[in-house]
Amino acid sequence: MLIKAKNLIPKTAEQLELSEELVSDVVDFYYTEIRKRMEGLENNRLYIPKIGTFYISQQKLESSIETLTHIVTTSKPATFKEIGILNTKRNLLELQKETYQRILKEREEYERKKNMGG
Repeated sequence: MLIKAKNLIPKTAEQLELSEELVSDVVDFYYTEIRKRMEGLENNRLYIPKIGTFYISQQKLESSIETLTHIVTTSKPATFKEIGILNTKRNLLELQKETYQRILKEREEYERKKNMGG
């Protein structure tokens, strides 16, 4: 069963004897931080208590790198806005490439340890 925030926040506020606004602010802050960590690609996996571990999909990352590489190499921006968008895509591409290399390195280390027996 999917629990929606609009139903959860009032119940939580009542149980904790706090204002709905405070509970809503805490929930918003928590999920904003999670989203930043996911989008920041600082780690290849993100553990969220009571929810689970989120992993970066290597296939989706490869596809995104391919798409961004195509966009960056073929774009010919004509306005300052387009130049800004292209620079954002370049930065994201570099971040994704770094993350991809980290994933490959971790997989390599895992395989090496597995083949060594531990």
